[in-house]
Amino acid sequence: MLNGNGFAKKERAQAIRLAVIREGQIFGVEDIANNRNYTTSVMCTSSTGTCYMIKADEFLFRIGKDDRTWKMIINRLKNKDAMTIQKIKKTVNTIV
Repeated sequence: MLNGNGFAKKERAQAIRLAVIREGQIFGVEDIANNRNYTTSVMCTSSTGTCYMIKADEFLFRIGKDDRTWKMIINRLKNKDAMTIQKIKKTVNTIV
């Protein structure tokens, strides 16, 4: 989009709450599963929350070897993806 001077106008990003992470839940696994750089941004709004980081190779070393755990993670990712798509569609429909 161009402004009145012919320069590109920056679109403002809109923050959308797609998920609330609760105790014991993890995020960022979809990037590991798809072998890509991280795409997840997270903001902690709790003054009592604690977030731990583990590198992808360490995660794969510790969890990726257990087929049962890995299958459970993949199933959760599929469900999460489906729910995220629904939320995005709903948000887009309310904005338009």
